[in-house]
Amino acid sequence: MTSALSSISDWEFEQYVQAEVDGEATPEQLAILEADRVAWRSALAGLRRDAEEHLERARSIRGEERAQVVADLESEVDRIAAAWARHNGQPPPPSASSRAPKQARRERDDREDTERESGSPAPATTAGSGGTSPTSSSPHRKARTCACSATR
Repeated sequence: MTSALSSISDWEFEQYVQAEVDGEATPEQLAILEADRVAWRSALAGLRRDAEEHLERARSIRGEERAQVVADLESEVDRIAAAWARHNGQPPPPSASSRAPKQARRERDDREDTERESGSPAPATTAGSGGTSPTSSSPHRKARTCACSATR
């Protein structure tokens, strides 16, 4: 670990990783990430795992907000996957939305069947684990934190 790394906390390192994912990292932040590629990779893996879990849960949401929540989380998964590819020198992956059109159609058809059977639109749900709801005002907040502090 370099002296520059010892001068920042784990949460700051995680913020630098998120800034790189978002395309907003400064040259100084990128230099710190490059200095500890193992921790960077670990942080990206945690972000990716969390975002994919949130997306999976969001796909079970019913109600008007579902489409927006899923689109937001698909975008987050795509940005993290692209950051992972950049980090590993790989070509950019296909987007999450292009990987799941059949899934989306199936879910829409299931939702429409449920609405027809009940005679009204299905109520919105906020199912999630640990009190965290993918429909919260900021569905990406949990995905922006990672477990790299446990691996560093």
